[in-house]
Amino acid sequence: MSARDTNIKAAWVGAAATVLAAVISLVGVLIFNSRGENPMRVSLASPTFKSSPDHGPSIFFSGTWTGTATHPTAALEFPVNFWIPDSIQSGTESGVLRWAEELHCFARLRWVGGTNEKATLDLKEVTGKGCYAGRLTLVRQADGELYFEVTRQGESAPRYLGRLRRK
Repeated sequence: MSARDTNIKAAWVGAAATVLAAVISLVGVLIFNSRGENPMRVSLASPTFKSSPDHGPSIFFSGTWTGTATHPTAALEFPVNFWIPDSIQSGTESGVLRWAEELHCFARLRWVGGTNEKATLDLKEVTGKGCYAGRLTLVRQADGELYFEVTRQGESAPRYLGRLRRK
């Protein structure tokens, strides 16, 4: 195979990968819209937060948080972003967790329980290759940051952990 043929083949593979990524994104938006949810509502780029008397008091953990996770057994570090609405305790709204390299893992966060010092949330509707459902534990720190651990479903030891700061 000539160098030109190799370049043409690489260009076709790149184009196919781009089309596949666009189709996957479109399917994700269609799935969210079919559930009656607005995919823009869970955007980490520019969320709007407000307290609502219909959904109870705001909790410390609500808002957008960013940080770095460490996977102790694999010696990996990767970015973590999440958004928690102030109404998550009511069960009417879920939060969003994005993690791993290029934030390719996505999960809906469902409130399990807790206080303004420590909270537990389940990772549901997980998407992304090598991304798994599990449980997120958040612990409020004196400096206003959060310590977190994520335990994979069916396991007892945390898969990854780290610190987050409000964005």
